[in-house]
Amino acid sequence: MALTEVNSLGIKDDSIVNADIKSDAAIALSKLASTPAVLTGSTNNTVCTVTGANAIQGEANLTYDGTDLLLNGTGDKALRWTTSGTNKWTIYHNNSAGALVTFDNANNAERMRLDSSGRLLIGTTTEGHADADNLTIETSSGYAGITLRSPTDTGGAIYFSDATSGAAEYDGQIVYSQNSRNMTFATAGSSRMTVEAAGDVKVNDGNLVIGTAGHGIDFSANSHAGGMTSELLDGYEEGTFTMHFNVESESNMSMSGRFGVYTKVGRLVTIHGGGEVSGDPSNQSNSKAIDFTGLPFTSMDSGVMNSPGITGTVGFTDLDSTSGMSGTAPYTYHVQFYNNGTNGRIVAQDSATTPVFANASLALKSTTKISVTLTYMTA
Repeated sequence: MALTEVNSLGIKDDSIVNADIKSDAAIALSKLASTPAVLTGSTNNTVCTVTGANAIQGEANLTYDGTDLLLNGTGDKALRWTTSGTNKWTIYHNNSAGALVTFDNANNAERMRLDSSGRLLIGTTTEGHADADNLTIETSSGYAGITLRSPTDTGGAIYFSDATSGAAEYDGQIVYSQNSRNMTFATAGSSRMTVEAAGDVKVNDGNLVIGTAGHGIDFSANSHAGGMTSELLDGYEEGTFTMHFNVESESNMSMSGRFGVYTKVGRLVTIHGGGEVSGDPSNQSNSKAIDFTGLPFTSMDSGVMNSPGITGTVGFTDLDSTSGMSGTAPYTYHVQFYNNGTNGRIVAQDSATTPVFANASLALKSTTKISVTLTYMTA
């Protein structure tokens, strides 16, 4: 190797290909090119950029310390993806809102925002209700939704928790099984209701409670008769009541062992009541029936005394002689209702070829036991 010139200005030799430079030596950048590149604004850890011909700039607001890449300074700072010079996507810090924003430049739309309160907003800059605003999803058209996709032998779940360990981590649950295609709802850590794949609803534990009067189970999907007025089963009830008996137009008879129970399904009521007469009733006559009062629900108005839709039986034991009653013995006993009331009467029908009704109060005496079972429609 022949050196043509070595002096304070440098080394001049067109044939030098490789050269070792001592670690404590330095080469001035100005000696490496006819027009030297100048590095300006450089401090520790700054990232350098080329800002022009032969110019290298140390970016004061862009530093890398081997671990963290830092964007510093005031205003909004962004990372942007481009294709052939066209902006496609941007992630930037909205300094005024304190939010990290993902922006779709190609469609000029903000897609996602993590705000200063830690709330994630997708498709919107407005959070939802304060009780459910950690994640808000909005769409400008069509449905907004979330899809949980899982293998066919597992499923998807949403858990509700107030703890970080133990059973309280899954206190409430909505679980879908891909295998059975059943959707299960759980409260207090236990399965309560399952919507099965065939559409059946199974209440695993607890009751089905209708919270508003006038609502119930709607059977309108079924075929119906021409005179149908309702296909809503809106009530069920059972309980007890006090059933009173008296000679027509007289005060209630003294009775022992009085009882009364009922079951109501929709508008249909079935009752069973009675008791034992204590002491001979007063003012009995062939013109007076046996009245009863105290039914738990008002009967419908059928327009006639003996309301249709009423079925039932009347049982007596230890009756008095019926010799004073009109008609031909033996007698059968029937119930008649007063419309729009909770009362009615018991009449006797004789056994003549052409039966007649007779008032039945003469059949009563002390120790007569009365038992009434009947079904009627409410008003």
